[in-house]
Amino acid sequence: MEWAFTEGRVLLTHDLDFNTLLYNSNGAGPSVVIVREQDTAPEIILQPIIRVLAQFEAELLEGALNSMGRHVARVRRLPLG
Repeated sequence: MEWAFTEGRVLLTHDLDFNTLLYNSNGAGPSVVIVREQDTAPEIILQPIIRVLAQFEAELLEGALNSMGRHVARVRRLPLG
């Protein structure tokens, strides 16, 4: 997370622990996109990820937690705590 924050990167993960890590750090970043789908095969999830990155670009550039599935996405600005 520290490297991603320093480098201005957005983390893409399937690990739900990042929500807790961001909350406990009370940090302004890095931005995290959590993919909440059981089937994360590229042919299933690639287009929804691209859509979410485009739709929430401004929020992710400023620091946000995005939770997404194939048909729904939610965003919360950082810090969470």
